[in-house]
Amino acid sequence: MALRDLTDQDLFYKYNKNKTWIEDVRLQRALLDRFWDKLEEEKSLVVFYVNSTPAVEDTKRVVVGIGRLKKKYKQTFYGKNEDKPGPNVVWQRRLNHNYPNEGFRIPYQEYIEQGVDTKNIALVVPPEYENEFKYVTKHVSDGALLYICERLSKIIEQIEDDIQKGVIKLRENWERHRIWLQTVIEELWDNRGKYPGVGSVLRFLGFSRGMSYQQEILVPLEKENDDILEHVTGILDGNKKPEKRYQKDFEKTKRKWSAYSKDEARKNLLLLLMKLEISEDQVERIIKKDARFNSGIRFDENQLVDNPYLIAENDKGAIDDNGKITSEKISLDTIDQAMVPLFYSPEKFQLDDDRRIRVIMIEELKKA
Repeated sequence: MALRDLTDQDLFYKYNKNKTWIEDVRLQRALLDRFWDKLEEEKSLVVFYVNSTPAVEDTKRVVVGIGRLKKKYKQTFYGKNEDKPGPNVVWQRRLNHNYPNEGFRIPYQEYIEQGVDTKNIALVVPPEYENEFKYVTKHVSDGALLYICERLSKIIEQIEDDIQKGVIKLRENWERHRIWLQTVIEELWDNRGKYPGVGSVLRFLGFSRGMSYQQEILVPLEKENDDILEHVTGILDGNKKPEKRYQKDFEKTKRKWSAYSKDEARKNLLLLLMKLEISEDQVERIIKKDARFNSGIRFDENQLVDNPYLIAENDKGAIDDNGKITSEKISLDTIDQAMVPLFYSPEKFQLDDDRRIRVIMIEELKKA
């Protein structure tokens, strides 16, 4: 639900077409409900970050902790006036997390106070995930959270090593945090599934409710161990009937799928992209040759299917004339999560595969 989808309904918007803010209280509540209803008590995770900290020289977003959501408090309101009859909504929402049983804080403060360098425990959000850590509060994808949690797991190993060597003195039970974090990582893999990009590919093919279809239909099917790729392609190929409420959505999508799938190489590339947790604009940028080449990926469809790591190695993303990022680059972690997943996959790459090692080395050289 985007701002532009609601402006025509805003009773106040019509007086100023240049507004970028929803003033109608009814619509504000609709937006807030859409956002906060996705958070589930005893299940959702909350990642805490700051824009700057003395612990890290880098002024970009720095993760300071993670926790399980324990309680989500009700929406609060404040007064009204003659122009805008209330009650008006307070955009902030109170949350409680289950610290320290399910969550922890990276001990930057303790390291600084004890004169220990924090560089080995610092977690800076990488550029490819920065967009998910903006505007104070945002929903974060399973892929981004997997990246964060896997880095946090290594940080805990570093902290435990520092404690054992007497480098730092801490009272918390870091072994408990490590065990909990492993549980979280398993949950995230389960939530991510094998084909997190299906919704984005469907949207690229003209299925406007592709993300809703993935969440409402495909996610439950996958949890029942159904092959959702077979399910979707069966419908797109006309071998299976679509769910009744999504029949019209599939009509347009099937025509576009048919056009693309006539070329076996492009069809295989679309199938590959269904395994990646990427956005609709990233799908379009990889599928369309000119956009792909402009992004720095000067390889054909067959080469990318044979070696998906070429995407992470060469992708520069897309930027408009004003320097604004219009499509994030596809990261090594995004490819890794698809190619070397925690779950079994017949196409699973080995960790020491030359194609994977090459891009890891290039990434490290870029940091040097």
